[in-house]
Amino acid sequence: ERASRRDILFALEGFAALYKVLEQFEHAAHLHGFTSVFRETLGESRSAYEQQGYETALEELRQTLGRKFEARLKEGRMMNLEGVLELALESSASSSQPSNAESATPETAKA
Repeated sequence: ERASRRDILFALEGFAALYKVLEQFEHAAHLHGFTSVFRETLGESRSAYEQQGYETALEELRQTLGRKFEARLKEGRMMNLEGVLELALESSASSSQPSNAESATPETAKA
C-alpha cells in the first residue's frame, strides 16, 4: 500500500506541473498544497533538486495568482485524497475537450 501511495503522490505532483503548463494555476496551487501535506504524511522528503523545482513552481504560482495563491494552497492542504483525485481527473478531462462543447461526443470526452 505504501508503494501505491507513493505512486499517487508522484502522479499528483506531475498533475500540478501539468496544470501550471496548461495555465490552470488555481488547480496547480490546490495540488501543490495537497501534495505537500501528503508527502509529509508519507514521510517522503524531496531531494535538493526536487525541492528547488518545487520552490520555483510555488514562486511562479505566487506571482501569477497574487493574493489568491495562499488561499488556493491552503484549500489544497485541507482536501482529502478522494477530493483531490476528482479535481485532478476532472480538470484533465475538461482541458482535453474541444472548445465547442456542442461538438463533443462520448468518444472525444473520454480522450
